[in-house]
Amino acid sequence: MLTIDASVLVAAVLEDEAAHADSARLLRAHARAGTPLHEPVIALIEIVSAVVRRTGDRDLAQTAARHLMANPALVVHPLGLAEAAHAAELAATHRLRAADAQYAAVAQLNDCELVTLDMELIERAGPEIDACGPAEWLARQGE
Repeated sequence: MLTIDASVLVAAVLEDEAAHADSARLLRAHARAGTPLHEPVIALIEIVSAVVRRTGDRDLAQTAARHLMANPALVVHPLGLAEAAHAAELAATHRLRAADAQYAAVAQLNDCELVTLDMELIERAGPEIDACGPAEWLARQGE
């Protein structure tokens, strides 16, 4: 099972991103595998805001979010009080940013690998969260 940080989801959409090719390959490989994709609800907001801020293209941003929401493997996790408390604990323990803590919490609570382009998140996630970049994840899958 997998949790994909918005940085990877955005890079898969924006062709001028350095990690575009690996990010797009990761999404295709995951789709072929058909395993669950566990995402915090904030992923939808982050995708839209990042794409529209970088491109100014509202339609592209909303299309990217709709594409994610249409993924039959997608499991969206709302941020209730218990989930927020878990994310806050991870933020405090690992010195994570708020959004990063939400991705880490979803990954940890659902026994998922966490794929991100954020090296700080990879370094700080701790041994209990298996975090890596798209290229490493692809290599692990033999892609």
